[in-house]
Amino acid sequence: MSLIKWKRAESDMWNDVFDLQHPFLGLSLLPLIGEGGGPRVFFPAFDVTDNKEQFVVKADVPGLKKEDIQIHLDRNILTVRGERRQEPDKEDGGYRRIERSSGAFERSVVFDSKIDAAGATAKYQDGVLEIVLPRTKGSEAQRIEIK
Repeated sequence: MSLIKWKRAESDMWNDVFDLQHPFLGLSLLPLIGEGGGPRVFFPAFDVTDNKEQFVVKADVPGLKKEDIQIHLDRNILTVRGERRQEPDKEDGGYRRIERSSGAFERSVVFDSKIDAAGATAKYQDGVLEIVLPRTKGSEAQRIEIK
């Protein structure tokens, strides 16, 4: 899998507000959308690294128990599902402001190489899920000559 650095073609404030990947607007506005009883969306960040032998996926999922996370690998598609539940209101007082997002999420990553599912491992520590996906032997990309 080739990782390509993302570069914005041009900046337009109007479009940036609706761009979920914008570093300061986008997803950072989701807690504001949820005020007043509207939906709050939990959208964990993923880092994907690639070396010759394996892919490593790290996901920030703080506040979840490992039992609340499901990982599924179908050929070369990794899917991570989970749910962060909102804490119930306390009897002695209600919330004045809720900024932490909650809800179900599902993220998928498609790899350009075959994955050795039997060798895949996952660990969860300090709110970070780390999934190691070894490549199968002979799954490197190769050039095909035109005849």
